[in-house]
Amino acid sequence: MVAAPSSDGAEGKSYIILVTGAQCHALEAALASGGICVAQDEGEACGGASTERLTFYDTAASALTSRDWWLLQRDSDWQLRMPAITFDSEQCRARFNGHQDFSDIKEILERVGLVEHAAMYAKGHVKSVEGMLKQTGVVPFAKIACRRTAFRKSRFSDLAEALKKALNCPDLPVGPEASASLSLTRLAFDVSQAENQTVADYIFSHGSAARVALEAALVRIYVSSEEDSGRRADAVSPLPVEQQHFSNLFISPKAACPEAMAFMVVWRPAHLRALRRAGVQLIEAAPGQSP
Repeated sequence: MVAAPSSDGAEGKSYIILVTGAQCHALEAALASGGICVAQDEGEACGGASTERLTFYDTAASALTSRDWWLLQRDSDWQLRMPAITFDSEQCRARFNGHQDFSDIKEILERVGLVEHAAMYAKGHVKSVEGMLKQTGVVPFAKIACRRTAFRKSRFSDLAEALKKALNCPDLPVGPEASASLSLTRLAFDVSQAENQTVADYIFSHGSAARVALEAALVRIYVSSEEDSGRRADAVSPLPVEQQHFSNLFISPKAACPEAMAFMVVWRPAHLRALRRAGVQLIEAAPGQSP
């Protein structure tokens, strides 16, 4: 079990922005012109980029994701991400403490309620975990190819200039002299997992130009707590689904799997609405904007 990184609070503050593929290219150009270089110590030896394929699983009734449970394959490795809940005895209430990851297949099956299947797996009677899950109604709902590039730590004012130039990003509550890091995750979506009505709507509205929605990107900005200026963000309120836009959409830093959020924003909006009704933390308004 490994705790997923905290995205806010004592460890620092982060922002996650969903942008189009074209905006991603524009941001890369703006970062380069501003002298913000790719970090050479991450990912591939000379490119600072790492690639992986993610496949997310759920039932037709969203039995897993509606609980904020995220079952996925990272390339060939299985992972279950669940909320880490602690009990505050003084206030007599449960407290959300980020997410925790499980990678042992037997434990994963037990935690999602497939106890008998876990026993079969432990005895070596399961040839294909994916095939076994399919028999129980747990099937892929999103397939995403991800390519992540990390950039060297920079002054936030330099990052803010690039964000403004490429994305027209709203001002973030971070001091200009604070040190911040940025990464880009390019996303390529497998449309075979999209909702049929959404595909039809895209084709009707955009024709052949709908292909641009097969690519998107996540912009992650991180400022460590000791380097934050202490400026306070305006209250961040959830953005109603009907007001969502594909570009410059702020995804909650408390979201367990922003890549899956991005896919649902574009290709599975009905699934996204169901999760919002279930209270899963997904989308936020940009700082300073009201819902």
